[in-house]
Order: sequence, then structure tokens, then C-alpha cells
Amino acid sequence: MELGMGSIKRRGFVGVVVATAVLTSFAGLAPAQSSSGSTTAHVGVSQGITPSGLIPTSMLTGSTGSQVTGSWAANPPSPQPLLPPPASPAAVTVPAKIDATGATDVTSELTTFFEHIPSGTTVVFPAHAIYRCDGSLVLYHAVNLTIDGNGAVLKTETTGAGATPTPGRSYEWPRSRASIVLESSSNVRIENLTVSGPNNPGGYGTYDPALEAQAGVDVESSANVSITSDIIRFVYGDFVYISGGSMNIQVNDNVFNGSGRQGVSVTNAQYVLIEHNSMFSAGRSAIDLEPGTYAGLAEHVDIYDNEIAKAGLSFVAAQGNGPFVSDVNVVGNDLIDMPMDIQVRASDGSRRHNWMVLNNTTDYVQGSPIAPIEFWYVSGIVIEGNHQPMVSDRPSVALYLQDPCDWAVRYNTFPGAEPAEPQGVAGTCDWTNAAA
Repeated sequence: MELGMGSIKRRGFVGVVVATAVLTSFAGLAPAQSSSGSTTAHVGVSQGITPSGLIPTSMLTGSTGSQVTGSWAANPPSPQPLLPPPASPAAVTVPAKIDATGATDVTSELTTFFEHIPSGTTVVFPAHAIYRCDGSLVLYHAVNLTIDGNGAVLKTETTGAGATPTPGRSYEWPRSRASIVLESSSNVRIENLTVSGPNNPGGYGTYDPALEAQAGVDVESSANVSITSDIIRFVYGDFVYISGGSMNIQVNDNVFNGSGRQGVSVTNAQYVLIEHNSMFSAGRSAIDLEPGTYAGLAEHVDIYDNEIAKAGLSFVAAQGNGPFVSDVNVVGNDLIDMPMDIQVRASDGSRRHNWMVLNNTTDYVQGSPIAPIEFWYVSGIVIEGNHQPMVSDRPSVALYLQDPCDWAVRYNTFPGAEPAEPQGVAGTCDWTNAAA
């Protein structure tokens, strides 16, 4: 299957079963009730025993039920609001003396130009211009800046091995050569810009550890940043990389195509919105929440209404170290030609908290013996209203939970899954599920 830029089409949500049950809180889930109002007993499972009878098979295979107004699937939480554009009344056009044909490397010229841009400016690129940047365009301490690409292209034709390292980015060059770097900046908006790297066509099989940090946009130690309505393609690293304790970052309404590593990575940031993007052919995982240290953060992350096709590994990979990969909402995403692979597991065994996976769907029939959705040592889990077909000619598990606390799994359709119930083991918490 081939998909060109911008050609990923939205799929209608299918297969949601809604029966009568109400989840009243994340912590300390209330017992679910049947349509008659009687309380359904929870089943406790001791260590190492496979659970059975927790969720009626009809809830997982598509039988109809009563509409429930209290369902998270029927009433998903709203994502965090979009950031307003920074107040940038003064407009400045990129000077005509900077080569806009793509014939010469203009990294130094563009960097110097941006160094002299005052706070409160909108920088407008000439329409459909092409700027060749073999180094990194680094914006330090940018404040109240809007970059309107106006359809222009920042093009990189080489791996950067022969380019002069950008000042401040010489460590591990060319591995560290990201196309655009925002560092210690605030209230910055990048829109209507195309970032095009040399990793054409990118995707699975193009991962290169020597070039893995060559992101399209690298956001470091910054706040209130919007990456919107851009095209990022053919990069060796991630489309967008967010770290350094950044906060209030939104990545929305972009088209991403062909990365060597992840789609969007959050390794140390809070309050991140990833919404309404079309993403095709991330080399590894589409969304990567992976702190490198125990104290690293990937918290308050909203992943809403994205269209994602053919990521090489996972849909959402949440491994790395520490407990602070928490308060994550994965809602309403459409996956094409890839499984709903969600892996939440701290490498150091830390317990994480508050994950909601609601109303996501895929057309891919999963045949691996490993469950596509796995949660290890997580408290406060809601998995509801999702659709993941499974092969029916052999046993296949759709969901595995290791030592969960305060969890609800219901109203999903996992056709072909056998056994239909979630599998796993209890541990520090009783195996209890808020199911109808």
C-alpha cells in the first residue's frame, strides 16, 4: 500500500460496544452495574493465575448493549486546549540576499538573520522558496516569535558529515544535526513550513544509530511552543523530539512522512498535545514516551485524533526509566496497516499512573502471539471502546496486564481474540476490573 503526502484518509470508528456501566473515578474504581442496577462482583486473581470470567465475551466481540452516558468511550475527556498564537504584530520577510533556490547551503546566513530578530516578530518566508540547510538552524532564547513558512522548504541533501558543525551542536556531529532546534525559547510558533531531509523514503529499515538524533524539529528546554500545519519528511531521527524539561508543547495538524527513528518523542516534558496529525512510515514507534533517567518526565500527554500508517514498531512505546510517564490520554486515533501496539513498561520496574486508551481503531489483523496492548505496573488504567482485530486460527491475546491497580477494560472489540478476556497476573493489587 502506498500513501503519498497528505493522503492518509480518516476512517470511521467501528465496533464500539456500549453497555450499562459507569466509571466514577480513576483511583478506587466503583463497582460496575448491570442494566438492572445490580452490582457486578469483581473477581480477584492470585499471583500467577490466568484470570477468567472478568469480562463477558459479548463485550469484546461486538454484541449490542445499552447506551451509557457515563462511559468514557461515549464521553471522552477533552484534550488540553491549543495554544494561542504569540502576539507578533511586526512582520519581517527573510532577506532576498539569502539564496532561496536551494543551490547553496545557507545555514549560517539564516542563523545570523534569526539571531537579530527581536521579540514579538513574525518571520515570513518567501512563498515556496527552497533553502538548503546542511547544518542545524538553531534558535536560542527566541521569545514571542512566529515563523510562517508560507510554503517554503528547508532542505537537507546530506547527512551533514561534510558540513561544518553548527556552533553549540558539535558534540556527536553529525548525529546531533537536527534541522531546526529550539532551545531555551518561549512562545514560539512554527507553521506552514516544510522540513525535508535526505532519508528518502525513510521508514522501517532506515534506522541508523549514527544519525538517530537528526530530528525535523528538536524542542529543548522550551515552553509554549506550537508546531502546526507543517510538513516534516525524510529525516533520519524523529519528526519532532521534545526534551529538556519543556512544557506546554503542541504538535498539531501536521503531515509527517518517512522518519528513521520515532514519530514524536517525549523524553523530558510535561503538558504535550499531539493532535490531528497525519503520520506515515515512522521508522520505529509512532509515539515514544521514553525518559532516559529516573527523574525524566513524560506527563500530561494527550494523543488525540491522529491518523497513523505503517509505523515500524509500536503505536505508543512508553518504556524508559522512572514513574513519571503518567497522566496520558490516547484517544480517537485511526491506525492504518499497523497494529494497535501500546507498550507501557518502565525499564526499572517503576509504577506509573493514569493511562486512558479510548476509541482507537485499526484495520490491521494482529497475528503475533504477543498481546498488542501491554501494561506493566500501572495504576489507574482505562481501556475502552477500542477496535483491534486478531487472527482467529490460533490463540491470540489482545491485552496483557502485569500487576495492574484500579483498572477498567470494557466495550472494546477484539474480534478473533481467544481467550477474549485480558490476560496477566496480579501482584501488589487485587485483580479487579470495573466491568459490566
